[in-house]
Amino acid sequence: MVKEDYAKIEDKIVHMVVCTPGRLKDIVKKYDNLLAKCEFFVLDEADRLLEGNFEKDVEEIVNYLSPKCALLMYSATFPIRIRSFKEKFMPRAEVINLMDELMLIGLTHYYMLVD
Repeated sequence: MVKEDYAKIEDKIVHMVVCTPGRLKDIVKKYDNLLAKCEFFVLDEADRLLEGNFEKDVEEIVNYLSPKCALLMYSATFPIRIRSFKEKFMPRAEVINLMDELMLIGLTHYYMLVD
């Protein structure tokens, strides 16, 4: 599968890439100018993508983006790490908050401990 993905990139028929930060970082290292014409870079579940080792990978990837590229982040929560990332890479970003407070009414969580 990876070989087929690289072939599509080399043939310049890629319009959208959906993958983990580590996978994208590997692809970007192999194809230096892959993100030069990228118009949108979307971080969905940004709170998860900006924790642990992912944060370093995401920052490295963002450094490959053109200044004209729109960086979009979506998250149900807005922890400190997202706020600091936003200030560093998106200082003039528009923040849209649709909730005054986190409400989990009607949401039930289940879990099972497995040995």
